[in-house]
This record gives sequence, C-alpha cells and structure tokens, in this order.
Amino acid sequence: MRLVASVIFLSFLTPLHNLLCQEKDENSNIKVQVEVSGEFDADARDRAQSYISRHLRKIGDVIVTDISPEWKLSVMVVPAKVEETKSLGYAISATALRVIDQLEVLRIAIRVKKQQLMASCNWDSLQTHCDKSIDEIFEPKETGSSVLIERFKDQWLSIGSDIERQCENIVINFDNKVLKEERKNRQIFRQWDKTKVRTKEK
Repeated sequence: MRLVASVIFLSFLTPLHNLLCQEKDENSNIKVQVEVSGEFDADARDRAQSYISRHLRKIGDVIVTDISPEWKLSVMVVPAKVEETKSLGYAISATALRVIDQLEVLRIAIRVKKQQLMASCNWDSLQTHCDKSIDEIFEPKETGSSVLIERFKDQWLSIGSDIERQCENIVINFDNKVLKEERKNRQIFRQWDKTKVRTKEK
C-alpha cells in the first residue's frame, strides 16, 4: 500500500509519461506488445496477429515483445455482416495503451529527486551529520510485485475484406499518432538534459 501511495503522490508531481520518456534515449528502441482477440474467427485473429507484428517490425526502432512493453496494441477482430447474409469482411478495432510499471516510475522519480538534491546543496557537508549514504536514503523499499497500469492513448476502427491492408493501416496510425509523439518527447528530454549539463559546466 505504501508503494502504491507513493506512486500516486509522485504522479501528481510529474506526469508519468514524462518521467518514463526522461529515462529513454531518443535513439533507443520502443517495446510494443501485440494482443489480438477474436473468438468468432480464430484464423482471422491469428492472421491479424501476424500482420500487425510483421508491419511493426518493419519500423526501425520498434521491438515486438511481451516482456516489459512500453506500449500495447490491443486488437479485436470480428466478422462484419449485414442481416446475417451479406459479409462486409471484418471489423478490426485497435486500442493503443501506454504500459506503466509502478516500480519503474518510483525508481525514476527517486533518481530525479536525488539528482536535484545533489545539484542544489553540498551533500559532502551534509553527509557528516548523517549515518547513511545518499544511495541508501534514496533506495526505494520494494514490497510485493509490481503493478502495471495501462493508460488509454488512441483507438481506431476499420471495416473491410483485406485483413492485411487493415492491419497495415492500424500500424501506420499507431506509428504516426502515437510513436511519433513518443520519439519527440524523448528527444525533448534528451535536449533538456544536455542543456542542463552545459549550464552546470558554466
């Protein structure tokens, strides 16, 4: 409970997404998880999973993985019909979700506060009055397993008979409307960090 409360408090101080971007290099890979459901047509579901993963891998800085993803594409595939007789193909709904690890956010927030403290005061002088090192003071006390938060970002709906083309368009939208902003945020924070270092050196 203390861990959850700490994360909630820190989320008010600094946006979660900004904290995560601050730790990522603008040229580093973006990890994306693809989750496709479609119980009415398993073949269409599997094809959509394959097409979306394939088109994502064509993007140079994207890694498709289920391990510690930063983004999730949650996709649903259902047959589209008119009055049970005329088939319109498939309706494919895709939702982009930002995956946030509470423990990761807590670690990052603590590192930021630690850096701010060390930059604003003479820690070596303060250390003489303290029986713990700064690393011990700012070490997060982790209890229990991490909890993942999935935050809605965007959603798209497509109806048609060409599943691969629909999946390709989903990936194009995801790249242009979500990942493009992610890259921009990473670049902004990298530039901010470099500016801060140059100012400190002066």
